[in-house]
Amino acid sequence: MGGAKSQARIKTLRRLPRLVRSKLDPPAPALPGAGDHPLDHGCSDSGAAQIPMDANAFNLRPPPPVMAQARNETQLQGCHNAAFDCPDYDLVIRVRGHGLEGSKMPRPGAGRLGGFRHRILSEKIENCREIRALRRPDLELVPGHNCSMHGWLRIVLLAPALLSAQVDPVFEAYDAWNRQHPMSDFQARTQSFLEVSADWVAKWPDNRSAWMWRRDAVLQSMSHSAELWKQVDEKLIALSPPHTFASLAAYDWVTAKVNVKDAEALLVSEIAWQDAQPKPDTTSGTLDRLIDEANWSSRSFGSLQTLASAQIQLKEFKEARATIARIQTWLEGDFVRYYDQDPLETVPDYQSKFYILSAELAQAERRNVDALAFYRSLITNPWYRREYGGYVQQTLALWTQTGGTEDGWNEFSKVEPLPPGAPAGNPGISFLPWVKVDYKLPEMEVPGMDSRTWTLKDFEGRKTLVYLWSTLCGSCWQHLPDIQALYDRIKDRRDIQIVTLSADEDPAKLAAFVKEKGYTFPVMMSKPYTEKILPKFMLGQQWMVDSTGSIRLQRTSNFFGGRPQAFIDESLYKLATLETPRP
Repeated sequence: MGGAKSQARIKTLRRLPRLVRSKLDPPAPALPGAGDHPLDHGCSDSGAAQIPMDANAFNLRPPPPVMAQARNETQLQGCHNAAFDCPDYDLVIRVRGHGLEGSKMPRPGAGRLGGFRHRILSEKIENCREIRALRRPDLELVPGHNCSMHGWLRIVLLAPALLSAQVDPVFEAYDAWNRQHPMSDFQARTQSFLEVSADWVAKWPDNRSAWMWRRDAVLQSMSHSAELWKQVDEKLIALSPPHTFASLAAYDWVTAKVNVKDAEALLVSEIAWQDAQPKPDTTSGTLDRLIDEANWSSRSFGSLQTLASAQIQLKEFKEARATIARIQTWLEGDFVRYYDQDPLETVPDYQSKFYILSAELAQAERRNVDALAFYRSLITNPWYRREYGGYVQQTLALWTQTGGTEDGWNEFSKVEPLPPGAPAGNPGISFLPWVKVDYKLPEMEVPGMDSRTWTLKDFEGRKTLVYLWSTLCGSCWQHLPDIQALYDRIKDRRDIQIVTLSADEDPAKLAAFVKEKGYTFPVMMSKPYTEKILPKFMLGQQWMVDSTGSIRLQRTSNFFGGRPQAFIDESLYKLATLETPRP
């Protein structure tokens, strides 16, 4: 009998990630941004969406004008995007008596950034920021990287309810449906998804997961039904915390060209709220405060893009010009101030937006020559990603309409090659910008796994990529193979190096994890040293450290969906150009 109970308990514990999700963690929506939304006519050209069209959706805070992450949803104000690739704003909790476990499960609304979330049962809640980002009253934690006893007790008190809870029925329904509908017949699958998701929201009308699946189904069907879009997104607004879904709903409507006036009203309200958010206190001088300030500066960028598109559709040209002017002001001001201006990262999803919106406005006003000038600035820039040719074809159509010849077009659209050594990247996914900092690493005597002690002298005379992680960070795990691949490539070089900094506190567990995975990259282990630099640190960060031991660039992830070559190429390129001054 006892054995049966024990087995049942273990089964329940293995299901706990699902239970946590169904009770506490609203599913993540697909990321907005050019290229992510099936209805976005611009997706065919830019390919990747690194900035969310809502810089504050889900209370995400704008990572480097990152999408807010990008990938993954938009930016949690508590988590750094796409942070840790923020692919998974996941709850990490411990059930006493059980060791480190992990599981992954499909995530509703997963876009091109991945369809699985990683969850861990671990010793501590490692990323309180992720939990605070959910804005759940029962999970509101005090500031700090490690959850306070107050916050920990909240989770412990919830554990019995989680253990006795039932799996989210919507997830179970989706799981069963998904197994029966292979991706090989996409058209039939899409139609079935649209039909079955209607049944789910009728059966579970107040279940947010059901409505997120419904939204995914509408997206995949490329529906232009104003009524359907309004029903789905208004319900999601009602089921979501304040200021977490309205901008994304507006993005859906503007992209589908439905309910555009309503979308404009939502965006104006959300931008006003974003503008009212106070600037973070940066007096502490810690690295996380410098990052906070950069992210704060980009909080409205995505929403402004959607607003400009809505105003152009509504033929509110004066208002559209003012919105585009504000975007240009940010691109020429705070974007330059806070972010590294390497065109590899700044052109595809940032500077390109100004030219696209300006061209679309000019075309709407029948200023076709002006539109061609703006489009040319876009499509002839060698740093612009043109794998799919969307805006190239659009520009060619306008060129032909205005009487242009084929010979003239060939000259008009000529593109210079990229500079030697510039990475090609991963088709369809752009490189994320780096936060520009100048932060001297504090003195250190940090133990390594190889029995050595790391000091600042180990960083002098060579440029270093540092990756911040922990065995308790599930979303970090998917990036470690790429870190290993880069290390294997450069381990014999004397001018550059890669080092990882682990926030683990148990050397034995860390050593066992690294050995099990077969990793040989250097590992420093010091949570206190990490907290000295980042009192409220975010795992999954990369730092580019110059040969004097100063962090010059910071970014939270960009691992190109597990394609290591893109990560290797960009890392080598950034290390090579690290000390080259840029305007």
